[in-house]
Amino acid sequence: MTALLPPEPNNQGPAYVIGKIIGGLVLAGLGAAVISALAALTIIIWRWAL
Repeated sequence: MTALLPPEPNNQGPAYVIGKIIGGLVLAGLGAAVISALAALTIIIWRWAL
């Protein structure tokens, strides 16, 4: 498992910053997808219950 992880770079160069930004965007996208899915399920269950 540890072989798949790249070593941490000592210098925070452009590639490191871009990687952090892309990682943050991916995490934000996944979080938004989960929240939207939960909202859709809540609306469907709410309308089905009423």
